[in-house]
Amino acid sequence: GEGALEAKSYKRLIDSLGGIEITGELARRLAAFDPAAIRQLNAFVREAVKPSMRDKIFEAWISALLSGPKTHAVNMSSNALVGFERAVPERALAGVIDAVRSALTGTPQERFVGEAWAELYGLKRGLIDGFRIAGEVWDTETPQFGMRQVERMPAIGGKAGQAVRMPLRALLAEDEFFKAVAYRTSLHALAYRQAAREGRTADARIDRMVELAEAPSPDLIEAARQEARLRTFTTEPGAVARAAFQVRRAVPGLEFIVPFINTPLNIVKYAFDRMGAGLVRGLVRGELKGGELSEEIAKTAVGTTLFLGAVSLAASGYLTGGGPSDPRERATLRAVGWLPYAFRLPGADVYVGYGRLEPLGILMGLGADAFETWETLDSDKRADILRRAHQVVAENLGNKTFLRGLKDASRAIADPERYGRWWLQGMAGTVVPTGVAQIAQVTEETVRRPETPGQAILARIPGAARFVPEALDVWGRPITRTALERGTRMLPVDISERRGDKLDYEVIRLGVRISRPRRIIGNIELSDDEYRRYLQEAGQEARKRADRIVARTGYGLLRDETKVDLLEDAVRDGYRIARGRILRSVGPEERRRRREEGKRPPTPISGARPVLEEVAR
Repeated sequence: GEGALEAKSYKRLIDSLGGIEITGELARRLAAFDPAAIRQLNAFVREAVKPSMRDKIFEAWISALLSGPKTHAVNMSSNALVGFERAVPERALAGVIDAVRSALTGTPQERFVGEAWAELYGLKRGLIDGFRIAGEVWDTETPQFGMRQVERMPAIGGKAGQAVRMPLRALLAEDEFFKAVAYRTSLHALAYRQAAREGRTADARIDRMVELAEAPSPDLIEAARQEARLRTFTTEPGAVARAAFQVRRAVPGLEFIVPFINTPLNIVKYAFDRMGAGLVRGLVRGELKGGELSEEIAKTAVGTTLFLGAVSLAASGYLTGGGPSDPRERATLRAVGWLPYAFRLPGADVYVGYGRLEPLGILMGLGADAFETWETLDSDKRADILRRAHQVVAENLGNKTFLRGLKDASRAIADPERYGRWWLQGMAGTVVPTGVAQIAQVTEETVRRPETPGQAILARIPGAARFVPEALDVWGRPITRTALERGTRMLPVDISERRGDKLDYEVIRLGVRISRPRRIIGNIELSDDEYRRYLQEAGQEARKRADRIVARTGYGLLRDETKVDLLEDAVRDGYRIARGRILRSVGPEERRRRREEGKRPPTPISGARPVLEEVAR
């Protein structure tokens, strides 16, 4: 009966928090709860669930992972942008569309432009509620709106647990703040809608809206709470999310590769609903009519406007997408400060990233990616653009931070010799809290490239990063951060300054592909130190020769094809000279020994394949 339905609802909620076994007795006790009694339910679940050591380790790890100020700035910025997008453009446009629908069909209007104004009317009260509730949640760690982004109940008890969970408590407080704001503003919008549908005049609508918002009906309360969860991407898990939770619980260690499930899925769904997915789904199922149809059309219109606006900005050179898939081309772009998924501010020579401001970043990124893909296709292949569309979407989503762990682990398992070492190093680096690592990024001018798990840890510790090798660009030069880039690392957006000279931009314009030198020279595999010297000398020699070519009198009169050939020859000559130097430094006896024995010089990490195969099993 009704109690069983409530128990099923609680079961889905508990699944999203990590899951517990629902026995018949537990189901009966759950069914006795008031569905709105979130605090009591959380307290009950805390008593019913006995955290394992695995739960406690994961909690400490995920707290460290989410400890960076930038993470929280991104979360709050995204919630604020989505709140505005839902409250003003979507509601106002839905009102306009529904007025047209009503006039054409002769049916009553169900959505109103005034709902957007009503949202703003309720903002002051929402902010007051938000700060109050955020403070309470920080102390109690109990969400008042149900779902939380980190899909686990607290595991570590006592004061120590509260200290460890400070990043999680902050994240929960932030989300509850925005939920409280969204609840209050949505409540006013829904109250205005009801007043308008009752046929009241403009002045009477305001009085009626205030009356309904102060004493809302259960239906209004539930609708406003659902809207609050929607805007913070914490709606109840669907079938796909619940299945993913079950798989994650069944595979030990998988939570470290896929720490988040419900929130990323909700973000992606929100974005694609604004590309028409929700409209198509509703029409196919026959679920849309009246005001609901107008709402979905408004969502699609707003999303499509963002998408087309991104295409236009990308075509004008003011917006970047994911960039070229060829790592050689990406490396040359990175050398001049290029940033993927970023605005290029006109006249400022600065890139400002937008990719992490989800889900609007997905919509704009898809637009920029679509333009870049179109530009790279030959005229005879542009007719095949629809087949390439899924590749654009896959590449866009694969670059998202919430999916990068799964993407990197999949690549490492599929090709452990190529990617395994770097994946293991990346996982080792997460031992250091992200907040500490971000301080290192602010204080450290030089970008580091760890070669071992130990170095991956040191690279994230302020002051210790200097013991890690410098990252080198395509010309063998150390990669550095400018004062502006270091000073803005805590902001919710990435910032990069343009740099480089005539040669750098000529290489990019011509599409000259500068490959990274191979580690093996003449069947001799170089040690880490030898390979690093090879990269430096090869890049320096190649650049010296390329600079001479660009500086020649009459260079500008040459055809582009000839320029490409000359520059690629210069790079090959530089690499050849550097190879000779490195081989001579190894010495004939050592070269002979390595050839005969086939032994690789001692390196701090090896054998990635068996480790990754065990992870896969």
